[in-house]
Amino acid sequence: MKMEILDKIAQAMFVLKAYPESHEIEAVASKLVRTHPCLMEPGTGTGYHGWTISIKFKLGNYRSKLHRAGCNEVSVNRKRREKDGDKEFNRVTTKELLRTFRAALDEYSPRLLKLYRARTGALGQEMENLLDKLDEQVD
Repeated sequence: MKMEILDKIAQAMFVLKAYPESHEIEAVASKLVRTHPCLMEPGTGTGYHGWTISIKFKLGNYRSKLHRAGCNEVSVNRKRREKDGDKEFNRVTTKELLRTFRAALDEYSPRLLKLYRARTGALGQEMENLLDKLDEQVD
């Protein structure tokens, strides 16, 4: 029953706003529990904290399904939100996210590859085959 409720909420919220703010999701969860007290979660301070989290994840899954189905609005917004995330990271840290990530990747890749090559066991042979292919591509 909870999944059906979350599905309906996600569909209704998406019609109004594809990317609601956290406080908006919390308001929906609060209203749900006030309207239907039997859905209140015992043991949580608010009685709807779990619903808030579940709605947030359900909306993300709903947007992913729409994106895979070719919904252009979600695709455009996803790209815009990624750019906004890069700008916000830059504003907070005064570093460029992509440049910082690539520099860390360059720094840690040799050690990670060394760890992967040392791995033995069930995945050892598969890992070795993948790393051999990587070596072929790099050479």
